[in-house]
Amino acid sequence: MHHPAIMPRSNVTLAFVAALAAVVLAGCSGNTKRLSEARTQVRGVCISQLGAPYRYGGHARTGFDAGGLVHFCYREAGYEIPTYPEGQLRAGQPIEYSAIERGDILFFRLRQQALGGDERLHSGVYVGDAKMIHSSADRDEVVSDPINTSYWEERLVAVVKILP
Repeated sequence: MHHPAIMPRSNVTLAFVAALAAVVLAGCSGNTKRLSEARTQVRGVCISQLGAPYRYGGHARTGFDAGGLVHFCYREAGYEIPTYPEGQLRAGQPIEYSAIERGDILFFRLRQQALGGDERLHSGVYVGDAKMIHSSADRDEVVSDPINTSYWEERLVAVVKILP
């Protein structure tokens, strides 16, 4: 017979495992909440830049090119990523288009007339509701566009996730 204030070893182990699981799960829900907040923050920064001027090589409020806008939105949310679309593509984890979430980055091959007709990699941030925000050289400003059009679907190269 054992003392009632002393738990048998198997109960102590079980209690420890249960307590550890509770701590781990609580930490996971906090991470999920922080990630959700990060995605919301990236989206909010993008929305706040709608109408900002296009500027080749720009990555500040005075003007953005496509990669510069994506870089700026992530930096403002506390995440440092490369400035140019090629680096952003390499920095992210490729995902299926069907798995896209707010804050993920879309990449397209565009022939930009405003930049001499060269084909370039173009990036934009998915903000939900089948829309992205990007800096358009042809329209000379930061804009929101639906991504479920044949124009964008035909030019889509990749979707990457920066925020896990």
